[in-house]
Amino acid sequence: MPSCAALQPTCRRVALILSLILGAPGCFLMSKTSSHRSAASTLIVANSVFIDRLGAGDSARVQFKTTTNAVCELAFNAQDAKSSPTQDQPTVVPCSNQTQARTDFVEKLSGLRADTLYYLTISAWVPPATKAQAERLTVRETPDNPAIVNNGNGNGNENGNGNGSGTGSATAFKELLVARLDIPLMSAEVHRHVPANPVDTPTIKANLTRKLGCQQGFPPNDAPFRDAAADVSIKNLVTRDFAAATALPSPDHPERLQLSYTATNNGMNQWSLLYKASNSRDILVPVQPMSQIVNVEMESANITNFDPPQLAKAADLFKIDVTKPLKFSWTTGNNLLDLSYMTVQIGRPDYDKAIYCVFAANKGGGTVDPALLQNLDDGDQVVMVELASNQLWVKDGWILTVYDWRSGRIEK
Repeated sequence: MPSCAALQPTCRRVALILSLILGAPGCFLMSKTSSHRSAASTLIVANSVFIDRLGAGDSARVQFKTTTNAVCELAFNAQDAKSSPTQDQPTVVPCSNQTQARTDFVEKLSGLRADTLYYLTISAWVPPATKAQAERLTVRETPDNPAIVNNGNGNGNENGNGNGSGTGSATAFKELLVARLDIPLMSAEVHRHVPANPVDTPTIKANLTRKLGCQQGFPPNDAPFRDAAADVSIKNLVTRDFAAATALPSPDHPERLQLSYTATNNGMNQWSLLYKASNSRDILVPVQPMSQIVNVEMESANITNFDPPQLAKAADLFKIDVTKPLKFSWTTGNNLLDLSYMTVQIGRPDYDKAIYCVFAANKGGGTVDPALLQNLDDGDQVVMVELASNQLWVKDGWILTVYDWRSGRIEK
């Protein structure tokens, strides 16, 4: 089992590519009057800069030193040009105690995303000088993981507001760890996926983005990142909080780890994974929020509620009117992330007249057109409403999906 060091913020340090060699990527100094790099850092001590992601990765602690008493300002922007904040409009955060010049700084950044890496620009100046005379240092946040490729060099610039920013191509992943937790089945699976070519965060998000709408027939089982490498590469995986268990190799697929739970702690809003990486680091991955279904209603001629899953008991039969749209509405607990979807599946996957719908989970409802319902054969059909919430934990290269679902039966 990973040591307690994995639980400490200082042990969850995100590495910075820092170099004092002029022209090296990752860390560089901007002069206040030129877009050229200065030859050396004279105020901000470059090798004193550390960024520690905190909590669920949505905040960070920034530490650094200056060679003499100074005041400062921080600015950050996403490395991915398609994400916010951008290089042209970074988020600017004044340092604490602006009236107190000092040499040791410990500051906090909020509003970060666990699925995004950032550039951080530190601006520091010595009173009575002003921010216009600030010395700037920009660092590129990179996970301390050999499976993650740093693509591209950082470049600094100075805009009209005096904020330096970094640019460069997004960090890419040579391999990914993939976890799937099925809440009603009280089970989880973990495997390592090695793509044909390194993939960056925008590509991962694009692959996880699903086309909305309804169709006749189930789509082929071509969900991304499902192929498992022969060696999962991590050791001593345990989970806790929402569901506690120790991972074991799957008896049928030893390249995959499986976890079985005797109970789930539905009051907990975090599923924590602790393990030892291939480089012997102890790592904690906090999966949060735990998106769950609270209630699902189905409306045709009448309205019915889906009961919580009871695996040993068949669901009640619900008569539908195929001349009316079949409406579904739902409520969920906790916040829903961007890549969260609700699917409605009517009929079994091998049934060629089955109906398969994908709705944005945060819309709270969706409708099946009568034309699709009329194609169903007479008799009973199984119905499943499934919430799938995808999360990226870019710090250590994880894709995590939490599933919750309700099932029932309809009669045409």
